[in-house]
Amino acid sequence: CSPSGEEARDVLALSQAISDALEAQVRRAPAFYFWMHRRFRPQPAHLPLTALNLRFLAETAAAHPLAPGVRPVFEPRAATNTEPGAGGRPQSQPPTGAAALGPARPRPALFLDLDGTLIEDVGYLSAFGQMRLLPGAAEAIARANAAGHPVVVLTNQSGVARGYITEAFARESADHLRALLAAHGARIDGYHYAPEHPQGRPPYDIESDRRKPGAGMVLAACRELGLQPAGAYMIGDQRSDIETGAHLGLIPLLVRTGSGRETERALPADFAARGGRVFESLAEAIDWILARDAAER
Repeated sequence: CSPSGEEARDVLALSQAISDALEAQVRRAPAFYFWMHRRFRPQPAHLPLTALNLRFLAETAAAHPLAPGVRPVFEPRAATNTEPGAGGRPQSQPPTGAAALGPARPRPALFLDLDGTLIEDVGYLSAFGQMRLLPGAAEAIARANAAGHPVVVLTNQSGVARGYITEAFARESADHLRALLAAHGARIDGYHYAPEHPQGRPPYDIESDRRKPGAGMVLAACRELGLQPAGAYMIGDQRSDIETGAHLGLIPLLVRTGSGRETERALPADFAARGGRVFESLAEAIDWILARDAAER
């Protein structure tokens, strides 16, 4: 049955409030939309998240006057035609090309190791002056940013458990890294570290799933940013990096910087089956991902 005009206006007002709240959340954290779109995406897949949910509300109420102050939730933007023969008045036309396809699919996340992958591996980093970006890494991250890939750093920091550095230093390292990247027009969307080690000092002397190859940091980042692990990339130079998230569907990419060449000598048995590849550097790995994006368009 068709709702009455009053019922339709009430439903529209409620849906407007929901839409406004969702829009505010998306503006605060765009990755939230990516998660919502993947988690609840209607069919056909190219339509926006709220289109099918709210289209029928707008169409039902189209014949009824709206309550004062309430604007339609679903108002597709139409192209206009003011060519001769149209009387000089704009006429609506259906969207074509990319506009007809709706928003692009969200890009998979890039989970990056830190030492030996993004920055030089100096053993146990204990001073900000030791943090040096590997050649081309920041520029490659900037390209990934521009392409819409969320970029998250996941790093084991057992130096905390071993007493070499404080946890405060491990936290502050994230800010220093962000500053180094910002100087090259690049950014990271998340930074997670695992300070535990079973042979460390209390209270860090524990087995923790946060330490790679455990999936704890991956799952934490996915919750924080609304990411999907399946199809995301895990890029690193250690065996623990490329084994991380195997059961979650992460694609392992090994880089030959840091300890990568040694790791390459004994790759995990399922490395190729999971789509694993080996690259000279983080920059080369990211450029391969971006080329893959272009081939899938």
